[in-house]
Amino acid sequence: MQNTAVFQLEQVSKSFGNGDEQVRIFRQLDFTVRDGEFIALMGPSGCGKTTLLNMLGGIEMPDRGHIRFRGERIDDYKPATLNQWRARHVGFVFQAFNLLPMFSAARNVELPLLLTSLSRAERKRRIETALDLMGLSQCANRTPKKLSGGQQQRVAIARALVSDTSVLLCDEPTGNLDKQSSNEVLTLLKMLNRDFNKTIVMVTHDPNAATFATRTCHLDKGSFIDEPQQNPTAAACA
Repeated sequence: MQNTAVFQLEQVSKSFGNGDEQVRIFRQLDFTVRDGEFIALMGPSGCGKTTLLNMLGGIEMPDRGHIRFRGERIDDYKPATLNQWRARHVGFVFQAFNLLPMFSAARNVELPLLLTSLSRAERKRRIETALDLMGLSQCANRTPKKLSGGQQQRVAIARALVSDTSVLLCDEPTGNLDKQSSNEVLTLLKMLNRDFNKTIVMVTHDPNAATFATRTCHLDKGSFIDEPQQNPTAAACA
């Protein structure tokens, strides 16, 4: 793992609402994600985990402060530039699989590529590679209703990977899965981090899921409640 900062949040403040109804999420928050890290964000509901993840992905913008990606500010990007940046660099995986039910697994994985200038042949090659990496080559033509929950989440990860982004942002990726499927998905995420140097930030409530990460950060009331530590069991969670 290198020591290069992928994301830097500098003195970030964020609130929702208007006037007296404002709810402050963050006040002057600093946070750094380094190249090749697999970070688990933990904390009680409402502490700001998903808001932080959304700011890393350019979905939410801070009220004050700066967000940098590899040294370049993204918080002042115009919407079109931000969309292009996101498509090149960030893949999203959500608790709800967000697969289109009428499309096959392969077609769902292809969706991000339809916004690119890639040829049909190159799109096909990337889809096959992403599905194979997730162990889903045999499921390419199946619709979501013919897949298990674990398989659907792996399709969602393949969709996040197909553009070859360097960052994966995962919001409760195992929240809808049983224990076996959860461990399968987490093992795949760990493999992507370890073998393909994907930088991963994962929101989770599950202490077991956090053991797959290389660093766990605890949020409470919009602040880190202790210094993020390296996970001592991370190396054993292959």
